[in-house]
Amino acid sequence: MQKEHEQKDRFIDKFIRNIDKIDRIDVERQFVNLTREKGFLESIFNNLNEGISVLGNTGLVIYLNPEAKRVLGIFSEDYRGKHFSEIIKDENLVSSIPVIPKDFHRVIDKEVKVNFPRNILLNTTIIPFKQGTSQLMVIVLKDITAKKTHERNEEQSKILETFSQLAAGMAHEIGNPLDSLNIHLQLISRELKKENKRKTSVANNLAICQDELKRLDEIVNRFLSALRSSKRELEEKNLNKIILYTVKLMQPEFNARKISLTVKLSNALSETLLDEAQIKQLIINILKNSIQAIYHEKGNITVSTSQEPYYILMEITDNGCGISKSVKNKIFEPYYSTKESGSGLGLLIASRIVTEHGGTIELESTEGLGTTVKVRIPIRIKKIRLLPEGKRRRL
Repeated sequence: MQKEHEQKDRFIDKFIRNIDKIDRIDVERQFVNLTREKGFLESIFNNLNEGISVLGNTGLVIYLNPEAKRVLGIFSEDYRGKHFSEIIKDENLVSSIPVIPKDFHRVIDKEVKVNFPRNILLNTTIIPFKQGTSQLMVIVLKDITAKKTHERNEEQSKILETFSQLAAGMAHEIGNPLDSLNIHLQLISRELKKENKRKTSVANNLAICQDELKRLDEIVNRFLSALRSSKRELEEKNLNKIILYTVKLMQPEFNARKISLTVKLSNALSETLLDEAQIKQLIINILKNSIQAIYHEKGNITVSTSQEPYYILMEITDNGCGISKSVKNKIFEPYYSTKESGSGLGLLIASRIVTEHGGTIELESTEGLGTTVKVRIPIRIKKIRLLPEGKRRRL
C-alpha cells in the first residue's frame, strides 16, 4: 500500500514538473472530463432514494446527499467537519453508529427506529473502509417505514383470509341451530300465553334464553363483518362532514359518560374517494374505544383533521388510561382486548377499513395519560372519462 502511494506521489511530481511541456488543449480536455465525471457522480448521489453520508476520522461528517439531509432533518450546509453526534438529533440513530468500527472488513446492517425529525423506521448500512491512513465510513440510510407497513398489512390480510374461511364454516354450523332454537322458543312462548299456571317463572326463563340467543347471533355477525371484505361504494366525499354527522350521532354516549368533545376540523380539506358507511363505522369504533378507555372525571376526546401533501390526516385523541408498549403491539390482533367485555374486533375492523381505503392507521399512547389514533387516507379523485376523439361533439 505504501509503495502504491509513493508511486502516485512521484507521478504527480513528474506531472507538475512537465506541465509546461504538455499541450494546453489536452490539459483543458482532461480537466473538463474530470469535472464532468464529478458532476455525473454528484448527480447520481443527489437523485438516489437512499440517504448517503460519508464520515471521516473519529466520526467527522464529510458529505451528505439531499436524501440523507431530509431523513436526518438537516436544512443547512454547515454540517461539514462536525461530529455526527452534533448534527444527528436522534439518540437511537447516534448510538447505532460506531465512532471507529472494530472490523473494517465487515459491513454492518441494522434497522433503527427513529423519532426525529419524524417517526420512521430506517435501514442503516454502515460500510467502513480505509483510504490510505484515513478510516472512513459510508452510511446508507433507507426509509423502510412504508415497506414494513405494507408487509404488516399483507401479513394481516393473510390472517384475515384464514379467519374468514373459519368464519364461513362457523356461521354455517352455528346458524342452523340458532334458527331452530329461535323457532322453538317462539312456539313455546305462544303456548305459554294460553296457560295461566307458572306463566311468570317460565316466561322469565324463556326471555333469558331468547336474549342469549340474540347475543350469540350478534357475536357471529360481528365476527363475520370483521373478516369479510364488503363491496366498497367509493364516492368523492368530505371527511369533515362525515365526522360531524358521526359525532352528533354519538353525542348521547358522550353526555352519559360526562365526556367533553372537542372538534378541530381543517377548512382546507380536499374531497377524496371514500365509502361513507365504512368511514362512519371506522370513526364509531375508534370513538367507542376512546370512551371505554376513560375511567375518570374530566374526560375529553378531541377529533381533528389536517391535510398533508398526499394524505388526509384524522386524529382522535383521548385522555384515558393509555396503553403499554407490550399491549400496543397486539392492539390490532383479532379478539385481543384489554376490556373484560370487549370483543377485540373494534380496532381490527377499523384497521381493515383503513387498509381497504389504501391508508394507514397507527397509535401513539402513553400509559396513564391517553392515546392518539392517527388515520391517514390518500387523496384520490375519480378519473374523468373522455370520449374518443371521433365521438367528441364539436362546438
